[in-house]
Amino acid sequence: MTICMIRQKMQHFINMIDQYIYSEVIDKSWLIFQTKLKDARRLSELVEAHEEYTNRIIDKCLLSKLTAKIHMQLTEMFKLIFSFQSAVCSYNKLDIKV
Repeated sequence: MTICMIRQKMQHFINMIDQYIYSEVIDKSWLIFQTKLKDARRLSELVEAHEEYTNRIIDKCLLSKLTAKIHMQLTEMFKLIFSFQSAVCSYNKLDIKV
């Protein structure tokens, strides 16, 4: 596997995480929150809707205690991707004369 192929697979992974966060987490959570806002009649209902909204985002973004193991694995994967990027950038800066 070439460096370009590895980089493309890493970029695809990052793009999929990004797409998941925007389409599955933020957009859907916002639509649910808007519906609950329209139905809210008291301040307590508004506060409850907001708490549900933020809790849903935290859970779906894998930032809760229940998803800590997955979050740690993703963090390690991102560290590897950043290390790979640094290595490729360092390699590209070398002035190799043939």
